Amino acid sequence: MATPFSFSHTCALVGGLALFLYGMERALEPLRQARRYPFRAVVRLAAGSSLAAALAGLLAAVSLQGSAAISVLLIGLVEGGVLTLRQAMAVILGAGVGTAVTAHLIAFDLGPFALVLLAAGFLVRQWRRGTRWRWAGNLLMGLGFVFYGMHLLRLGAEPLGGSAHLARLFAAAEAPILLFLLAALLTALLQSATATLGLAMALATTSASGAGAPPSVLLPVQAVFPIVMGASVGTSATAWLASLRASRRGRQVALAHLLLKVAGVALFVPLIAPGARLVAGVSDCFVSAPGSAAGGATARAVANAQTLFALVCLGVLLPAVPLLARGVGRLLPVRQDAFAVARHLDAGLLKAPDLALAAARREVADIGAAVLAMSQQAREAFLREDAGPLAAVAATGEEVARRVVAVTRYLTEVATDSLTPAQAAEQQALLYIARDLAYIADEVDRDVGGNVARLAGSGASLSVEGTREVLDFWREIEGNLEATLAAFARRAAEAADPVLEYERQIEHRREALWQAHLRRLRAGIRATEETATLHMNLVSALRKLHYFIAHLARKLRQGLDDRAERDI
Repeated sequence: MATPFSFSHTCALVGGLALFLYGMERALEPLRQARRYPFRAVVRLAAGSSLAAALAGLLAAVSLQGSAAISVLLIGLVEGGVLTLRQAMAVILGAGVGTAVTAHLIAFDLGPFALVLLAAGFLVRQWRRGTRWRWAGNLLMGLGFVFYGMHLLRLGAEPLGGSAHLARLFAAAEAPILLFLLAALLTALLQSATATLGLAMALATTSASGAGAPPSVLLPVQAVFPIVMGASVGTSATAWLASLRASRRGRQVALAHLLLKVAGVALFVPLIAPGARLVAGVSDCFVSAPGSAAGGATARAVANAQTLFALVCLGVLLPAVPLLARGVGRLLPVRQDAFAVARHLDAGLLKAPDLALAAARREVADIGAAVLAMSQQAREAFLREDAGPLAAVAATGEEVARRVVAVTRYLTEVATDSLTPAQAAEQQALLYIARDLAYIADEVDRDVGGNVARLAGSGASLSVEGTREVLDFWREIEGNLEATLAAFARRAAEAADPVLEYERQIEHRREALWQAHLRRLRAGIRATEETATLHMNLVSALRKLHYFIAHLARKLRQGLDDRAERDI
């Protein structure tokens, strides 16, 4: 005789689900806070090949205990230009496999040991001091809540094994679409495919072990696949919610997420019957549930079904990611805006100051790299005594000027009313740095490049010693520009100090070059006599160039210090 469903069973179901979700969040919190956790390494892995990106998605989904949160992170990474749409789609496919790994973990009936994990985590937090021990204690307590929540779900679902309504619902051959829709809706509401799979495992375990339950009440393995596929599609709701305030690039990620999930379901529908036989056979080899009838599902069968579905989607859709990405681009093209001249700016991010400032920072860093390349090209023209490379220097200078105007306008249009003091300081610092980069580019193009062009057009050459001295001076100045840009990239204010120290000593350096030049003039070296004025004009231009570099380093030092004070 079936156990009647009571108020206590309702409390066990609701409370178990709450503990399960709370435990997942509690276990996730220390992973987010752990400084040594390699999120940067995962992002670098995702920026590689499609296979590497899929592996990154698997690792991230296991760490975040689900794939729904991955879509939110991907929207920000694609909007910020860290990842491309193709790489994001590969990560999504890998995250599906990561969800299967999590499903296998919660399929273990560790209810009796859950309280042990909770106690161990509590004792670690109370008796041991330090960040690492607190990290470990939170993780243990989170896992304890997850497993105890699953235990309560199984207890609360036990009377459902004799329900005639469930018997009709689980007749998957008659109404698989109903199971699919229910799983998708539940996943969208809970924003967790893992939670939906956990409920399916609780019902499957109950159906397989319900005392006195007729065989028709058993959850068929075929019914598991509509639930798995519905949960997969339901995760798209999280991506769509996260993309409501995003730019078109972010909405492309949400559309790609839905497209991949729907395509996976369409591919797997013809494979449900053979897949059910395979899952049943594999599950029977490892799990022998007392009282289960042929065709009855178990918690392990649910995890195996999720694994099979995810692997098929990964194997079939991963090679097609480039084609699918182009299709998404055509369905939802990214419109050109006033910042089209820039490489990293997106008008859709202006309402999100943190993302907008990150995009502006990447743009400024890219401009800095272009300015450094201008100096290197001009130095190459000087060394070759050929004005040809200076055309590229001028072209890059014009592009830098346009990009500086774009990034300046972009920074002034950021939603300043929602900026924190630290963000406002960074906004101001970026404006100053962009302006100084424009000055440096103009100096390289007009003054330094102009002197190199006049020297090349004169038909004369500096003396061997004079050429070596100018090149050494030029390389020192370029090295200081590189150091300043590196300090900006690493946000390391102290890295700009050597540049400022060099500026304080540069007059002595220039005086030494003057004296060496005068000695060659007195010695009557012909090359020195022919290029006397051009030589010293070039040295003066390089000295002026360093003035702007030192000014940039000073503003960078001040901006980073101000930001650090506001962060404190």
